[in-house]
Order: sequence, then C-alpha cells, then structure tokens
Amino acid sequence: MKKHLIASAVVALASVACQPATTDEIDQLIAKMTLEEKVGEMTQLTIWPLLQMDESGIVSPQRLDSAKVYDALIGHHVGSVINVESYDYTPEQWMEVQRVIFEIAKLKPNKIPVLYGIDSNHGANYTKGATLFPQPISQAATWDTASSRLVGEVTALETRLSGIPWAFSPVLDVARDPRWPRFWETYGESTALAGWMGTSYTQGMQGTLVDGRIDREHVAVSLKHFLGYSASITGKDRTQAWIPERQMRQYYLPPFEQAIAAGAKTIMINSGDINGIPVHANKTILTDLLRGELGFEGITVTDWADIKYLFNRHRVAKDYKDAIAIAINAGVDMSMVPDDLDFPKLLVECVNEGRVPMSRIDESVRRILQVKKDLGLMEAQSAEDIQSTAGEVYAEKHQALALDVAQKSLVLLKNNGALPLSTLEGVMVTGPTSNSLIPLNGGWTHSWQGNNPELANSGRVPTIAEAIEAQGGTYVASGEDIELWAPEVPLRAFAGKTVVVA
Repeated sequence: MKKHLIASAVVALASVACQPATTDEIDQLIAKMTLEEKVGEMTQLTIWPLLQMDESGIVSPQRLDSAKVYDALIGHHVGSVINVESYDYTPEQWMEVQRVIFEIAKLKPNKIPVLYGIDSNHGANYTKGATLFPQPISQAATWDTASSRLVGEVTALETRLSGIPWAFSPVLDVARDPRWPRFWETYGESTALAGWMGTSYTQGMQGTLVDGRIDREHVAVSLKHFLGYSASITGKDRTQAWIPERQMRQYYLPPFEQAIAAGAKTIMINSGDINGIPVHANKTILTDLLRGELGFEGITVTDWADIKYLFNRHRVAKDYKDAIAIAINAGVDMSMVPDDLDFPKLLVECVNEGRVPMSRIDESVRRILQVKKDLGLMEAQSAEDIQSTAGEVYAEKHQALALDVAQKSLVLLKNNGALPLSTLEGVMVTGPTSNSLIPLNGGWTHSWQGNNPELANSGRVPTIAEAIEAQGGTYVASGEDIELWAPEVPLRAFAGKTVVVA
C-alpha cells in the first residue's frame, strides 16, 4: 500500500533496541536519567504538532514530520503521545505512525520507548474499519457484566492491532444530572451498576494480569475522571462541584475503588474543582485518598491542558510555573500539555529552585516506567512487538457481539399493542437523526465529536431509516411532512400505520 507516513532515514540510524527491564532495572535506569529526561517522561504531547504542515494547515493525508518528532522526543525527551484529532487511520497507517515514533525513541539517551494513548470509548473508534459498540450508556442498559467484559476484550484487541497499548476509558463518573453533556459516555446514574460494568470492562481491556503484565492482545485502561467530575452544580462540563464527603464516598468513589482493585493501570483526573479546590491541585484527593487509602500505584494523567488551567481559569496559581509546582506536588504524574513544550522546561526550573523535590519527580517517573514495562514496551525490539497479531478488526464474531449488545440494550418502556410487528410494511420512520450515522453512532466515532460526515457515514451499515425501507417501511425526512404521506387521514390515526420518530 502507499505509505502515508514517513519513517525516512531516522529508522536507519536507530539500531540499538530496548532490553527487558525488571523493577530493579527501573530504579537503575532512573539513577542514570538526567532531570530533563525525567520531566520529559512526565510530558504528554498530542500528535497534532508532530504532523507535516503547509500554508493551509495539516497535510492530507496526514504525515508525521520526522524533524518535529525528533525535536519532541530527543530535544525535549517527551515520553507520551496521544491522538484526539479529527481523523482516523487504518491499522496499517497506525503502524506507520508507531514505527516512526518507536525508531526515533530508540535514539534517546536511555532508549526509553514512548507510551502512545488514544480514546477507545466504544470500540477502537479511531481505527478505520474497527468494530463500533453501543455507547457506554447503552451498554449499561443491558445490565450484562459478561458482555461488558467481552466489549473490553474486543476493544483492546482492535486497539492493539493499530499498535496502540493505552486507552482512555472507561468513564466511571456516576451521571445523575441530565444537563451534563457527557452523560452518554458513562454507565448512568447507578453507583452499583457503574462499578460492576466498569470493573468488568477494565478486566476485559487489561486481560488476566500475570505479575502485573498486560499481553499484546490487551491495553492499559485510564479510569475517567477521578473524582466527582459529573456532579457539577451548573450541569456544564469542566465546572465546579459541591459534594459533601459522605456523598462523595457513597456515590462517586465506589466505581473507581472497584476498578483500582481490579488492577487499573492509569487514572485521568477531574478537570473541575470540588468544594472550591481544583482537583489537579488537591493533594487530599490525589495523594491521601487515591494513593494512601485506595492503594493506587499507577499513573495519574491530567486531562487536556488542565495544569495550565490552574492559573488561567481556576486562578489558584499566579502563572504557569506556579501551576506546575502545585499540580506535581499534589500528585499529578503526567501532564497532557497537550501542544506546548514549556511544561518540561518549567518543571526543570521548579526542581532546580527547590519548589518540587526530586523525590517527587522520581516517584512519578518510576510509575510511568513501570506501566511501560507492564505493557512490554521496555523489551520491545520494534513497533511490531507492541502490535497484536491475534485477530482482525471487524471480525465476524466482533460484529455479532456488537449486535448482541445493541439488542440487549433496547428497553421497552410501554407497549400500546403495536409490538411485536409481524412485518415492517406500513411502518414509517421520520426525523433526521434516523437517517444519519452521526447521531446514531454518537461522539468518539472516527473523530472527537463523531460529527464528520466523511468519516461517520461510512456506508458499511445502513441507518435505521435505510434498514426499515429495505424491508418495506417508509421514511419521511421531517415530522412536518407526515401529512404529505397520508393527507386524507387524521394524524392520530395514521391509516393504521406505526410511526417511529427519531
């Protein structure tokens, strides 16, 4: 196939592979690392600034710029890269991305590999051709934890087929306010159900951990968003919450506690504030509760640009450097910067000025390297050693599972005698969302919001309207046009026909 991303001459320069690492070797590695290398491990950069650009913007099809990758990984020692941009790749294209990053990372002084993360929220939704499952809110409607685990297994496998070992899911926020715009990403309002489904999904994603290791058919999860993210008083995203401790422990903490006990490797932090304190600055939550009480040993990673928000939105820091010192001392391990490289420079200054102790830096770096070790990255000889070879995307059994989960998620609130239908003849579907895969698939579908018609309307599967029309039903684009369909009949009668409005 045509190469969409370049590996160029840098690949030829990198000949020394990473060697297997033990915990003792991780400590030895940390002892050899410079401060600049350490804070680079704590830096997570989005892929956008690593792409080739022209006068009009990002080159299409997207291509990595090897010089930019080299500057980020070697010049700034960046240890993690993420993708949340508005495009998707085939598994083959994803592997080209991983090869470039892997080979350039081998040129680092200590040859530490990059940890690549992606939002796989209802399947490997940034991989072309991957299986898409119902959104988590629909999965919760099944009350089927066995299916949740299977969804996690398939999502992990298809993510690994793209050479990506880290997924930012599941969302374990308990959603009780219908105004909150991320309700659909959750398992709903039940604390018990969110814990059951989220823990099963976590176990499916990470597989059976042997000595803490995750094999090539599974990925590390990132539980989102610790803690109380969904309880904002305004109903808006990334805003303040007022939660008494008793409610916090009774309603919002248990799903995270259960998934941590199941071995979750990473956690993403709540972007808002609780009782007036931004969570990214809250040592009581990030260290005393999460580490001391729950015993979490993995990586805490910020959400998008959230350390910077401590000074330009929350106003608890005087500037970016002050915000960095506050967040790291509170317990943040990795900053999703996501597109600036001031963070590692300023963190070095914080350490040199005595504002952040070196012991705190070493603590975070040890956690990051441990997760890389657990994922097999430290011993990988090539990007292919990180990729799964155990299956294919959109396999027949994966499609069957997606259909089964969708069918189990259907909830009949009331039947007025119309169901079951013996035929679809005489059934009319109306409303624009019934004839577009954009609203039917929802967000995190081949792009961040899932609203790119070139990506979302793939044509592989029919819309609800198309499927019903194919079996004798009728589609009317707008509910206002129903009279045109049966003008001689009063609307309440519909000539004996059943109407589905979407």
